[in-house]
Amino acid sequence: MSGEETLAQVNREIEHPKLKNLEKTGLVIFIYSLLFTSLVSFFAVMIIPDKVRPDYFANLIGGHRDVFRRVQRALSYCFTLLWF
Repeated sequence: MSGEETLAQVNREIEHPKLKNLEKTGLVIFIYSLLFTSLVSFFAVMIIPDKVRPDYFANLIGGHRDVFRRVQRALSYCFTLLWF
């Protein structure tokens, strides 16, 4: 379904004044997408090591996941050693 079809279906459910509410919605979506995109890139530079970062240029969120998994495994291993 395209954006026009979606908007046509949702049009009946938007409260009046429609234009003002659509502008608010557009602003919220714009700010969210701007923050999300910039924060993902910022954290990729801060968290993913320089040597492996080029492997994740196409998928920075996947790089975050892999780095956090490695950290989680290392921490669980350390805690296991401490407990036994």
